[in-house]
Amino acid sequence: MDTVHFSLAVTTVEKLQASVGELAPYKMQIEELNRKELEKEMSEKRESLKKVATKGGFISEDELENSEDIKAMIETLDEKGIKALIAERFIKKLDDSPTPSSLETSSLQHNKGQANLYNDDEEAFDHRVVMSTFLKNN
Repeated sequence: MDTVHFSLAVTTVEKLQASVGELAPYKMQIEELNRKELEKEMSEKRESLKKVATKGGFISEDELENSEDIKAMIETLDEKGIKALIAERFIKKLDDSPTPSSLETSSLQHNKGQANLYNDDEEAFDHRVVMSTFLKNN
């Protein structure tokens, strides 16, 4: 009885190995497609990171191509490193910019009011004229 089970197990293993052999090309195709998709995604992320790096003008196109440090950051998708470099250069630019030694102020002109509280001119404050003007304007 053991030989029957053993021969049955051997035939089952042989069938499974044949099935695996038939599926191996499909597995390789799927792995190749996944690899290409991953490469495409990484390439898009690198291009996006390059745009972020050059957007503010703190990293030039020449630096992207010539600086080994920046190339390495782009290659490894080190977004924090790129942003830290940009921030460092921004702060340096602020430190290097001249600060005004004195603040400019504008002079104030004082105008006197034109109304006279002691005016006895009755027509200027006639209630009919005031109401008429108010109703015409609204």
